[in-house]
Amino acid sequence: MEQRFKALHTIAILLKVVAWLVLVLGFLFSLVILLVSGMSPDDVRQASPEADIFARIIVAGFMLVGFFAYWLILYALAEGILVILAIEENTRRTALELVRHSQPSG
Repeated sequence: MEQRFKALHTIAILLKVVAWLVLVLGFLFSLVILLVSGMSPDDVRQASPEADIFARIIVAGFMLVGFFAYWLILYALAEGILVILAIEENTRRTALELVRHSQPSG
């Protein structure tokens, strides 16, 4: 059968691509935050180097959680669109089969 709603298929694919980009970039940004020193205020860094490391770990952790949540929402939206399109296609096929079988043969 022909593929209907080509724009929705394209949107779903683009959403999946964007979702994976968000996840990879989020991981990279979190890694940069962990590796770059001096991201916390001067008074925290001067107080103790451990506080600076702890602050960067906390910030990177929150970033990872946020980017993962964003990835999950985008990927779920793409999968939701594909599920709805599959339901529509299966419903259309079933309707065509029912029409075909209900016609008298002869």
